[in-house]
Amino acid sequence: MPTSYKFIKQFLTPIECDDFISQLPVLDINTAPAIDREKEQVPLDTWYRLELLPTRIELNASHTILSKISESLKKPVSAMDSRMYVIRYQEGEFCVPHVDPTEETIIIQLNSDYTGGDFVYNNKVIPMNKGDAVIFSNIDSVHGVKMLTSGERYSLAMWLKDDK
Repeated sequence: MPTSYKFIKQFLTPIECDDFISQLPVLDINTAPAIDREKEQVPLDTWYRLELLPTRIELNASHTILSKISESLKKPVSAMDSRMYVIRYQEGEFCVPHVDPTEETIIIQLNSDYTGGDFVYNNKVIPMNKGDAVIFSNIDSVHGVKMLTSGERYSLAMWLKDDK
């Protein structure tokens, strides 16, 4: 299986990551609804659970982040449905290996104060620290997150498409 990806150290600065997390709506885990994407629209700016995956929130795509991605890839890109999402992992949570329904994906690690929760791409652990990003094609790849053993893990994901 190919293992082609682009790793960008400090794609966001630690201050940008902290500011991003601090601006997220407060999460009350007891009121986060379960969403069935096949039956209902995923709401913007509301924490929710998707199937059996960790809690997440969908936000309008950041033009600043999209510009940085386009610059890194040396091609214009946009976000699928003009959205990005943040996933919050708690102890015992993980993400099964999967393929996203888009051309490319970017994952940006927003914090590092947790253990476990390694990002895995095509069965290879990609060590990521706060602010690091990985961009990869979904044509020939599978990605996921190993079980978090302590702390909370926040990552930002955006499904990308070429703007040709």
